[in-house]
Amino acid sequence: MTLGSHVHVIRGNADRELVGDFDRAAEPEAATGEDDLWGLRGAWTAQQITSEQRDFLAGLPETKTFEIAGLGPVRFCHGSPRSDEEIITAATSDARLRRILAGVEEDLVVCGHTHIQFDRVVDATRVVNAGSVGMPYETEPGAYWALLGPEVSLNRTVYDFDAAAERIRNSGFPEAGEHADQLFTELTSREEATQFFERLAKEREEAAQGVDPLR
Repeated sequence: MTLGSHVHVIRGNADRELVGDFDRAAEPEAATGEDDLWGLRGAWTAQQITSEQRDFLAGLPETKTFEIAGLGPVRFCHGSPRSDEEIITAATSDARLRRILAGVEEDLVVCGHTHIQFDRVVDATRVVNAGSVGMPYETEPGAYWALLGPEVSLNRTVYDFDAAAERIRNSGFPEAGEHADQLFTELTSREEATQFFERLAKEREEAAQGVDPLR
């Protein structure tokens, strides 16, 4: 927020959900059960932000397009150009990806959401997942990110993992120790995460079509 116009931010599903958690914080009937870990984490995170920060998150755009030197117009989104929760992975079928990209005019789309870096092409459209700085699903810990212009470079930055893990464990975040382990010592690999997300995408598509996933 202090960087102002020096940075451009798009809204992801976690940002949207955090706004909802913040807004529900004053509602007694919205209390989270102790067995709902992600609910507890959402409630805890909502307590860490101010109303001004809540409004900043609520006002973020879902997509932005910029002209990047050497690449032309580039569409940035979180999940896909049409949804902050839509799943795209390196294993997504060309047929489903074509449906997702229908109507997109830019030759390059940069997304996130699945926390897995990839760079692939379908027809004339290139899709790049920039990766995750804070919670990547990769074989090695680190901050994963992309640099654009005039080419696309997928990068990994190493930092002090022990110090970061200690800060997480001392943060008060629900099940903070387990979270730190998952980030630095018990990593979910890109292969495991890709398989999980593709199963989830299939289940969502079948549910939208009224197909029983247990048939």
